[in-house]
Amino acid sequence: RIDGPGGGFAGVVAAAIEPRYFDAFYESIKVGQAGVVALLRLDGTAVTRAPGGEPFRARKIGAGTGFAERLAGADAGTYHGLSSVDGVARIYSYRKIKDRPLVVVVGLGLAETLAGWHAALWAQSLAAVAFIVVIVGLGYLVVLELHRRQQTQALVWGHRGVLERMAAGAPLDVTLEALVKLIESQSPEMLGSILLLDEDGVHLRHGAAPRLPAAYTAAIDRM
Repeated sequence: RIDGPGGGFAGVVAAAIEPRYFDAFYESIKVGQAGVVALLRLDGTAVTRAPGGEPFRARKIGAGTGFAERLAGADAGTYHGLSSVDGVARIYSYRKIKDRPLVVVVGLGLAETLAGWHAALWAQSLAAVAFIVVIVGLGYLVVLELHRRQQTQALVWGHRGVLERMAAGAPLDVTLEALVKLIESQSPEMLGSILLLDEDGVHLRHGAAPRLPAAYTAAIDRM
């Protein structure tokens, strides 16, 4: 409005902005393959939308998304939802332009936005699984080594016990039985037996077989 010298109405100055200017400007903003940028009126009617441009002009694209209710509650905010235009899930941020009945909305594709996070999560998960496998493998090797050392120590003590029996003049059958038991303790699945060559140099005599049936040892004695 232009006022005259006496304060009366002298006319109106109006400036028009070509809507395609907004289209070009908003199309230049990079928001990803699934992203959108829009300039809307307060009721959700589009002034422009990128991508899309002119086909969306004057179209109410915020309907059914709760956009109007959110705008009534706050001049700026962020939310996620499905687009009423193409059904794509997006994370939206909006801000009302001060002293203008307009609001700028930027939407980023939810899947596209979280893709990097998902990739990092998968990489971290695989690394964690690999780490666990390595730890379990090392633990298994440690257990095997401890078991081997225990067997070696038991064998050494067993040999010492057999030698002490021999030095103490223990009966031969007692010493031989202790020796078989020592060997069997190293391999529990094995049954041990010691046979002695008879004085005639032809027959075998039973020496020791603590885990074999008595009938079996009797049958092979003096074979």
